[in-house]
Amino acid sequence: MATTSDVGDIRCYTAGQAAPPGRYRRVDVVDGRVVVLDTADVLPGSLDGHVAVYARIEPALSLAALRPAATSAAKRLVGAD
Repeated sequence: MATTSDVGDIRCYTAGQAAPPGRYRRVDVVDGRVVVLDTADVLPGSLDGHVAVYARIEPALSLAALRPAATSAAKRLVGAD
């Protein structure tokens, strides 16, 4: 099972993992959706058969800054080369 991964200053979570309250952006796809958790909860799945990877975001954090590190983390979490 996938686990939380720390990549630099970015903590990535996979779908189905419990995450603390906050705003999370899916970073394993272009234009990933934003999910807001008001309380600790699990992050939603992708519904497309791929493992969804999320990173907690601050309002001013750009997706472009997250993508390289998150892509690397996603590959490690799912065991891809």
